[in-house]
Amino acid sequence: MGGTKISGAGGDANAMCQDTRINAIATTNDLITVMGGTNDWAGSVAMGTLASTDPLTFYGALNTMFSKLFTRFPAKRIMVFTTPYGEMPARISDGSAWPNAITNTQGLNAGDYAEAVRIAAKKWGVPCVDIFTDVGWN
Repeated sequence: MGGTKISGAGGDANAMCQDTRINAIATTNDLITVMGGTNDWAGSVAMGTLASTDPLTFYGALNTMFSKLFTRFPAKRIMVFTTPYGEMPARISDGSAWPNAITNTQGLNAGDYAEAVRIAAKKWGVPCVDIFTDVGWN
């Protein structure tokens, strides 16, 4: 579902890390793919730490999401895609307080969120397609 974040509080039906989204994925699928992070970057979601399980931070949401995916789909293949390169010129003047079109209010850019996806995927042993570095999507 486009326009949603990986992060989000319990009960947030649009948060990829929460039960509503995880449980909406059919158990008959052989491959579960996840691509997210752009809206977390755009929403200036705090990065948190790699050990976090706080779904309001990006690392915490990734850990929560992977844990729930492995619980719901223990015998299925799971693959993740990184955040692509991005710029948001409108964020400079739309009241979001971004200092430029690339850096959010946390001082992070899309590449920082892509790196977090790569690191979390490695931690969880999940194959990762690096859209940011290798594919050239923007």
